Order: sequence, then C-alpha cells, then structure tokens
Amino acid sequence: MLRVVTDSHVPPAVAQAVRRLAAMEITPLRMWQSGVHLHETDARLLALAWEERVTLVTYDLNTFPLTVKERMEQGLSHAGMIYVSARYRQNDIGGIARGLAKLWRVEKHLDWTNRIRFLE
Repeated sequence: MLRVVTDSHVPPAVAQAVRRLAAMEITPLRMWQSGVHLHETDARLLALAWEERVTLVTYDLNTFPLTVKERMEQGLSHAGMIYVSARYRQNDIGGIARGLAKLWRVEKHLDWTNRIRFLE
C-alpha cells in the first residue's frame, strides 16, 4: 500500500488537501516521527523512508535524483519517489493534492520499491 511523506519542499497543506480527496496515508515531513528528521540529508531521508516503507514526495529535482541513483548503485533499495514537476507551483495546493490523489487511486496497491514517478 502506498504511504507517503512529503518533504520540506512541499507545503504541509498538501497533505490536508489530499486527505479530503482520498483515503491516502500522507504525512508532512515536519509531522513524520514528530518532525525529528526535518533537517536530515537526502541520503538519510531515503534510508529512513526505506526503513518505514514510505514513499517520499519532493520538488527537489536537483539533489534527490542523484542521491537515489547513488543509493541504488550501492545496491540499496528505496521505498519510492514521487517528484512534483515544475508544472505545479509550490502554492498550487489543490493541483498537487488532486495529482497525488489520482496517482494514489491508480497505484496504491503496487509495490513501490525502487519506483519513481513524476507528478504531471
């Protein structure tokens, strides 16, 4: 089952909006594990997400893809990545929420191990 944590680049209001649209388990990073990982490195977040089997959602197309690639080159898996495309402004809460809810409805039962999706 697809479970999601939005990183610090995604407004927390997105999680609230998604929950109104779908029964998706979505948590902002600042609330996940009481916010203790808010300032972790990308590599550490990927490792923690893998341990908890939660997929990360981010706007960060600069550093996260490289971190994911490095992790996989080390023979390590990740619990999935959803990259929010530049099509969405960060303040487009409703648009991002609808995109995530739609993705969840279609792919919620898939194995998200090493899966990467772009929210288009």
